[in-house]
Amino acid sequence: MAMVLLGILLAGCAADRVHRQGLAAIERGDYESGVGLLQQAAHDDPRNMTFRLDLQTQRNVAVQQLVARSDSERGAQQLEAAARDYRRVLALDPSNDRAQRGLLGLEADARHALTVARARGDFERKDYDAAEAKLRTVLNEDPGYAPAQELAAQINTARGPITVAPRLKTRENHKVTLQLRDAPTKMVFEVLSRETGINFILDKDVKSDTKTTIFVQDVPVEQAIDLVLDQNALARQILADNMVLIYPNIAAKQKDYEQLIVRTFYLTNAVPKDVENMLKTVLGAKTLFIDERTSSLVIRDTPDTVRMAEKLVASLDVAEPEVMLEVEVLELSRSRLQDLGIQYPTAATLTPSHLGSAAGAVTGASSGLVLSDLSHQNSDTIKIGSSLAVTLNAMKQAGLVNTLASPRIRARNKEKAKVLIGSKEPVITNSVTPTAAGAPVVTGSVQYLDVGLTLEVQPTIYLDSDVAIKLSLEVSSILKQVATNSGTIAYEIGTRNANTLLRLKDGETQILAGLIQESDTRTANTIPGLGDIPILSRLFGTHHTDHEKDEIVLSITPRIIRMQSRPSSDATEFWYGTETRTRSMPYGAGSGGESQPAAAPGGGTPDGTAP
Repeated sequence: MAMVLLGILLAGCAADRVHRQGLAAIERGDYESGVGLLQQAAHDDPRNMTFRLDLQTQRNVAVQQLVARSDSERGAQQLEAAARDYRRVLALDPSNDRAQRGLLGLEADARHALTVARARGDFERKDYDAAEAKLRTVLNEDPGYAPAQELAAQINTARGPITVAPRLKTRENHKVTLQLRDAPTKMVFEVLSRETGINFILDKDVKSDTKTTIFVQDVPVEQAIDLVLDQNALARQILADNMVLIYPNIAAKQKDYEQLIVRTFYLTNAVPKDVENMLKTVLGAKTLFIDERTSSLVIRDTPDTVRMAEKLVASLDVAEPEVMLEVEVLELSRSRLQDLGIQYPTAATLTPSHLGSAAGAVTGASSGLVLSDLSHQNSDTIKIGSSLAVTLNAMKQAGLVNTLASPRIRARNKEKAKVLIGSKEPVITNSVTPTAAGAPVVTGSVQYLDVGLTLEVQPTIYLDSDVAIKLSLEVSSILKQVATNSGTIAYEIGTRNANTLLRLKDGETQILAGLIQESDTRTANTIPGLGDIPILSRLFGTHHTDHEKDEIVLSITPRIIRMQSRPSSDATEFWYGTETRTRSMPYGAGSGGESQPAAAPGGGTPDGTAP
């Protein structure tokens, strides 16, 4: 028996030693060894709840730290280190979803890196359309992929307005000069075809009697074509790099020839319904569908309209700013109590004794007085019922109470946040329902009343790092309980409120004070007449003075955690075209770096000079 007990004791000591070694290994960052040692300790001593709890807790901590490190390494494009740490997570928790998705994301990152490298080669060759097409496949899968975003910004800066239609390639890639007056439109296209090598196909409904007058010199081919089309209410559809279809610019023909594309936007922060309304209002998009479940929006429209929708969605689908409000609420309660003087008895009771008279014997009364007893009373038979003690009061008391609450509230922009520090006091209400036969039915209900400190804030974060705070503060306390006739309890509540709207800089502290409640109570218990003498009043009575002063002080400091990002200028300002014809670029804008500089939307050139 002794050997068995000794073995159990040694096993427990060994498990405790292994447990300490496991905790130390996790503290060093050796998560695999540490979790393994904790598992061994829990296995050796399965009844020890501390070992089992530490195993679960430390394993979760290790997994969270490794996942956070892996995500950070992935964001820094340290793909090998991220893959190694994701595999460490799966070794500790094989079913961890974030690690599994992280490994799949690393495979996608490697594929995206190769695509971005190819797009950069196109960018260096000034083939911006090909580079953007490759980047679009990456950003559709991962809108937050930083290398693709950086290269897309470089492309936008290098070429200005974006063209999304197929580009025409002329025979000699030169500019044209047209000097025509009242020429038939079909003849104008024939001249352009001979000069540029572009094949024009005219719809059967293009009128043959329309005339064109145009005088241009050394203009890009596409600009000359667009000028002719706009004069004659025509539209075009590029079928190939040297083939253009010309048709009347009417709704029926647009439905026949205008090509449409479908694009799905997966929104992260914006509300799909709001984005849908914005696209309908600004772009006139007609075919839209939203899926609230996946927070996505699908649009079907022309390529120009869809590219504009991409810019608008990018400018709206941004994270909401957040702010941390550091709040300190200080309640200063000062009290001063003084009780000084001599307290005399305020009343005395004299009780005659029962003497057992003959009348009492005849009536058989065993107690109580009869009238004949009063004639035999003297100082030995009358009792004093209350104490005639005299109390000397000499007390002076002062107190200072500080009650401090220091919550830290994190709130989103224009969202309310509420903090209650106190208690919920029950208030019971009884309702009586009479019945036809029998006693009435009493039904009780309980409602809870918030008592204590209630703070409600609603921040508004501005782009200049200012924070406007709509603040409501209420401090309440129970003054006394009130019992009703039915036996229920009600409360008399004392409250102080403050409501304000203030605007502070990031990190600026504002102190609100002055919510003061002050009471001064003076009572005196003296002998009539003698207690009214100013000097001798303390000898012939007692005086009680109670002074209380309570003040609430609030200090609030906003600290912006996430600021709303400003979209790039390319997403906030772009060409739209006319009311009847949408264009993502002005006349004469090319796709490569050798094209004519495009006019700025305000009427000037890109460098800011006047035309």
